Amino acid sequence: KEFSDLHPSINIQIEESTKNHIEKMVSSGKADLGFVSRLSNKSFLWIPFGEDRMVAVLPKNHACAGWQSFPLEKCKGESLIMPSEGDDADVRELFKKYGIVPNIRLTTLENYTAINMVQGGLGIGIMNEGITRYWHTDTVILPVDPPSSIELGITLPSLDDAAPAVREFVIFAADKLGAKIPEQ
Repeated sequence: KEFSDLHPSINIQIEESTKNHIEKMVSSGKADLGFVSRLSNKSFLWIPFGEDRMVAVLPKNHACAGWQSFPLEKCKGESLIMPSEGDDADVRELFKKYGIVPNIRLTTLENYTAINMVQGGLGIGIMNEGITRYWHTDTVILPVDPPSSIELGITLPSLDDAAPAVREFVIFAADKLGAKIPEQ
């Protein structure tokens, strides 16, 4: 809102999507920038602004619901509900890091739908905590064990080559998020 108040002539279009889709959109020029977890494209400018821990979303009656954390190893025997149409790169990378082959039972595009499926007892979910923070559902949210997090940031091909409005927005957003723009 502050940016729009300062720059009423700049139109902003927001599209929510998967990390992989956002990376393709920024790479192809269909999007000027993305707010995402760290992308695989190392040639993009990366402006980190925070960490977000990974959590398990469990039905309230789950055997582990009273635990302090959820062991990732347990994902091998659980019915897993995967958001991002089963293409959640952060969750896939987490499983790969620990050698876990999950039992993916259901997929959906939306995280909120995945959480509601968990609430309905159809399985469990693994996602970053920020997704769950403001939704009031009848589920239990536990940090995963071993503790894991993702790095969040702003990404774009180049600040120097960005349109003036894009450059202004990135500088404004980085300032509001307390992020330092690295030299290119």
